[in-house]
Amino acid sequence: MGLFDFLKGSAKKAETAAAGAGASAAGAAAAAAGAVSGGAGAAEESAIGKLFGEGGAKLTGVLDKLKTSGLDDKVMSWIGKGENKPVSAQEVKDALGPDEVGAVANEMGVSEEEAADKIAKMLPGIIDKLTPDGLVPDPDALANKLTGLFK
Repeated sequence: MGLFDFLKGSAKKAETAAAGAGASAAGAAAAAAGAVSGGAGAAEESAIGKLFGEGGAKLTGVLDKLKTSGLDDKVMSWIGKGENKPVSAQEVKDALGPDEVGAVANEMGVSEEEAADKIAKMLPGIIDKLTPDGLVPDPDALANKLTGLFK
């Protein structure tokens, strides 16, 4: 299942939850990754989407790691309106650390360098799509945003 499919399913789950079924919005960030990934494969989308956790629960943590590693201006460009500043693979590796990048690499079956490169290419667009109002949404609001992406 691709990241886009994973997120699309999460959005449907969010709609179901709103109807009282209580489903989680698993893979919320993955949906945004699918929306911005262009030619990325399903395995790449899914692996990168897992960085953000179930229902996007780890989004704030990822953003904090990026900010504290000196990427605050880049992160703010992704969250805010306007052009997204690029991030390098090395910056991703330094910010997220070997465990996070290694998990993505293992999931995709590639080297850590290749995984960091793919994360660096997709991350600005993912964050931009998840924060169109210039604010980091709470997980419930994130699920609602994902639902809107597929209508």
